[in-house]
Amino acid sequence: MLAKVRKALRRLPELKHFFSYPGVSLIVMGVLMLCLGIFLVNMLPSTIAGVIIGSATSVLALGIDRVIDFRKSTATLSLRGLDLEIFRNRSVDRGGGKVETGYDIYRASALVYNEGAVIIKDAKAVVKLKDLDINALKKMLVSKSNGGCRVNCPVPVDCGPPERSRTYLVNADSPRIEGDLLPWACPEKPVPRPRSADYTHMTSISPHQASRLLLFEFIPIPAEEGRYLVRIFSEYGAPGPSDEYPRHFRACLIMGEEDVLKLKVTVAGEGLRKPCEFLVEVHGRVLSEIHKLLENNKVSDALERLQQLSRTTPT
Repeated sequence: MLAKVRKALRRLPELKHFFSYPGVSLIVMGVLMLCLGIFLVNMLPSTIAGVIIGSATSVLALGIDRVIDFRKSTATLSLRGLDLEIFRNRSVDRGGGKVETGYDIYRASALVYNEGAVIIKDAKAVVKLKDLDINALKKMLVSKSNGGCRVNCPVPVDCGPPERSRTYLVNADSPRIEGDLLPWACPEKPVPRPRSADYTHMTSISPHQASRLLLFEFIPIPAEEGRYLVRIFSEYGAPGPSDEYPRHFRACLIMGEEDVLKLKVTVAGEGLRKPCEFLVEVHGRVLSEIHKLLENNKVSDALERLQQLSRTTPT
């Protein structure tokens, strides 16, 4: 019995979205008119009661037809799980025979799956940090003072030469991440910008397609066990070796095993019946466990541990 109650409670958000469907208001109106006609059938002349009941039936049928059309023309998205990409032993050629060895980078992304028969167009995802105030976030950010974040970053080698050094986007003095865009790994509608990297926050998702949404990547800090550089992605997307212009991260944070980041992600788009929402809780302790598993070549175990960071119903 308790399990049935819990299942019913989990479906309450779906009921809330159902009442926002076009045509539902007509269904409610039709039901009320039908009840009124049945109640007054013995109090009014049969012709008047018949008109009320007939009108109620027509309104009810119109509402049901609109709801059916809406469901046929829309689809839903679901989180199929988190994925992890591993970039090992990258190096940077500084010229003149000087080569700096890179660091292992672990990139986490969400696989967003189209469950319907309709293409979701112009799909965009936004992220919000939950339960973390400005002061706490400020303490975790890589400092931008005294030479900028590249100088103060414990893992600066991946940011490129000084003349093309990247910096994160949030304000270091008053940082906020509330409804900011996330990028897709394969955007179908990149937004070109003059003298800057294009935005990669918009795509289309075909039926039964799983699109990769980039969330964050973490890098172990050398000589500091249990501490990681965590870089949250922005609309600029992921940096690549052939980029002409920098691709900025939303924020670069230093996390220890005791730190927690709660990322609430919402995906919306044209043809989507309701927004797809999920929560990713990034625990520093879990990042350490995943890192140790990967060092021992236990990739499947690391992926299984990664799945425990996500929840499909954010609170």
